[in-house]
Amino acid sequence: MEETGFWQKKYISITAYDPETKALLPSYAILANAAQADMQLGHTQDLVLIRFADVLLMHSELSETATNLNRVRARAKLPAISYSLAALKKERRWELAFEGLRYFDLMRWQDAGAALANQEGVDIKNKGIDTKMRGFGGGYKARFDATGGFWPIPSSQIALSEGVLIQNKGWGDPSNEFPGW
Repeated sequence: MEETGFWQKKYISITAYDPETKALLPSYAILANAAQADMQLGHTQDLVLIRFADVLLMHSELSETATNLNRVRARAKLPAISYSLAALKKERRWELAFEGLRYFDLMRWQDAGAALANQEGVDIKNKGIDTKMRGFGGGYKARFDATGGFWPIPSSQIALSEGVLIQNKGWGDPSNEFPGW
């Protein structure tokens, strides 16, 4: 999962049941295809949920219009605004907070390198000890610029592919490897 980023898209168990009757709830039973009522055994692993607000904001970004941006704002009882990329970025940040999409938005907008660099020198705790966040291997922006923000493909998978897979750019260069604390 660390190599793809796909795990951030809301993997959930879809088996839901009424605790009183111990019966599957009808709307979930359709999705679960008659899965068992046991939450440990009867669930779908690859169900990816996409919020409608995300779809509306994606459409607004692609069409560069405020119509769907304002639909999202109207639901939250916020006033309508004119479209701008800055307004869209702010709306996605607040509307989709904690949903695992921000990094990929920053990558798409070419803002990730600067955002990553901003964490260097910030006060943190490392194993309970006060310290500063260090920019390993020349800094986070340099590593992002070298790798495009993508994780390395595991060498075992490259070997198993018999030459089909090639390593993502920037990996294999020791300066991009995380040396640890």
